[in-house]
Amino acid sequence: MVISNYFFSHIKAFIKKFFPNFLKRKIIFNYMRKQAVERCKVKTKLGFEVSVCDHCNLNCVCCEHFSPIADEKYLNVEKYEKDCSRISEFTGGEINWLHLMGGEPLLHPRLNDIMKISRKYFSKGYIELVSNGILLLKQDELFWNICRNNNIVVAVTQYPIKLDLKSIEQKAKETGVNFRYYFIGHKTMHKKPLDINGKQNIGENLKLCHMFNTCVQLIDGKLYTCIEMAYINYFNKYFNKNLIVEENDIIDIYKIKTKEEMFEKLAKPVSFCKYCNIIETNFGIKWKVSKKEISEWT
Repeated sequence: MVISNYFFSHIKAFIKKFFPNFLKRKIIFNYMRKQAVERCKVKTKLGFEVSVCDHCNLNCVCCEHFSPIADEKYLNVEKYEKDCSRISEFTGGEINWLHLMGGEPLLHPRLNDIMKISRKYFSKGYIELVSNGILLLKQDELFWNICRNNNIVVAVTQYPIKLDLKSIEQKAKETGVNFRYYFIGHKTMHKKPLDINGKQNIGENLKLCHMFNTCVQLIDGKLYTCIEMAYINYFNKYFNKNLIVEENDIIDIYKIKTKEEMFEKLAKPVSFCKYCNIIETNFGIKWKVSKKEISEWT
């Protein structure tokens, strides 16, 4: 039996396109299953993220924060200080870490105030400013001094864009600011598709999700256990959908009385997990600017 080269070429293309992603997915999910018990443990120190700006000046395809379709929204500095004060009350100012990110945080006109407030209330935690780096060299000396004086680490995600990384590294060195790369050579993105109908298995998703109880989001006095749930309002608004975040999925920091109560709630499953089709995650999507199409998230 003779099989044409045409047939073989198609088989080869199919394997090249899908098999590497299958292997990567299998390896990652096996690891996540082993870590599931640890992620669902009740923690003793809080690590959380704050979206300084929901919108972005880069807008990556498949962005988990939905920044390409987000409104132009800036963190309210006064509300943020109030929230930090509240969290500091029942943590004693001891946190594991705090990430100031977005969107793109350098777009915020009061970023310096936000960094000072963060350190004021969390003197004993690791604080990091996560940026795409595009605007870093345009920052004045006050910005760099505040980063240094408040021990704020500047972290840049290394996307495949034109960026003078050597000059950024040199500037951080000259000003005594701790600098690192959040992701190095971030040339591909991954898509964890949303199931619009909410038919996914919550228990199985908790075993596979890298974000549950590890990427806690603080928004206007409330804590969310994952990124998609925190910003799904932008997806719903842009594509006219109705993925529901139940009231019990959110933790109001002004209603809880102790940090133990907070940690217990963060470790509990949330109904929103039914919308994530994690098992079909695609880890091999080439980085590019978003076209704002629903297929990037579904």
